[in-house]
Amino acid sequence: MKRTAWIAGASGQVGSECLALLCDDARYDRVLGLVRRPTVFAHPAYQEKVIDFDKLQACATWGACDDLYIALGQSTRDKALFFKVDCQYPVALALHAQRHGATRVGYVSTLGANLHSQNDYFQVKAQAETELCRLGFESCCFVRPSMTYGNKDNRRPLQRVSRYIDQGLGWAFFGPLKKYRPVSATSVAASLIEALNSQVLGNRPIESNEINRCLA
Repeated sequence: MKRTAWIAGASGQVGSECLALLCDDARYDRVLGLVRRPTVFAHPAYQEKVIDFDKLQACATWGACDDLYIALGQSTRDKALFFKVDCQYPVALALHAQRHGATRVGYVSTLGANLHSQNDYFQVKAQAETELCRLGFESCCFVRPSMTYGNKDNRRPLQRVSRYIDQGLGWAFFGPLKKYRPVSATSVAASLIEALNSQVLGNRPIESNEINRCLA
């Protein structure tokens, strides 16, 4: 039986790749994008809901959900806003999806996620992982990529540098350095989808150096 996926954060680099892959994935016949602003993305399997993430309880029903994909992220120095977008929203969405039947959740985290890190970014990502794992989904996968880059338009300098490093110097990342090698956003998205659709249940982290292995 085909499934329904919800995705939040589909306008970002990894999220947009995840959305495109989900819509073309024969395992899904409906993909619901949860967005803050309307997008121009179109696909026969795609539906879109413009929502206020601060008022999820007031949202009308979105229909059934099987799998939830979360690729939310906020580039800001405002710690409170960052915590809200990268931790509170994902957990609230996961709870909302559970009430609509979701049994699996996938979350885009980051390399270095650690509850005891002195870095707010790594600490908040790890907190989101921990809280999602506590919700009791049959399968909870979180991918921890190193620097990512797009396959087409890399507008940000760091994305361009990441792509250059991967394609020109990727050979230099071996042994303990392998997990730091930049990875394409498409590979990150595809690995999360494949991991969530595998027969492996429980809580499962996917480290950056394991991403391509998930696609083999």
